[in-house]
Amino acid sequence: MDEISETVLYDEAGDDSTEELMNEYEDRKSRSHDDVITMQTAVCLTLGALFLALHFLYPETAEALLNELKKYTTDTSFVVKNPIDIVISYFHSR
Repeated sequence: MDEISETVLYDEAGDDSTEELMNEYEDRKSRSHDDVITMQTAVCLTLGALFLALHFLYPETAEALLNELKKYTTDTSFVVKNPIDIVISYFHSR
């Protein structure tokens, strides 16, 4: 590489390019939590609006879906067992 190209590349990177990269990484990292929260909010609001519209258009279907949702949320059995409980039960059985 010639001397002019090396100088241009060095000038573009800057003296504290590592610090700038770290700051950019931290900014992206902190925004990712906001993105997750925003997406969950959008999904919940969309589902709520669809359920409300379904309630007015097809009340029987909405009631059946609500009963299924209540069944899943009040059921005390877990779909996936807690791995910590499995380990504890293993040691208690010995």
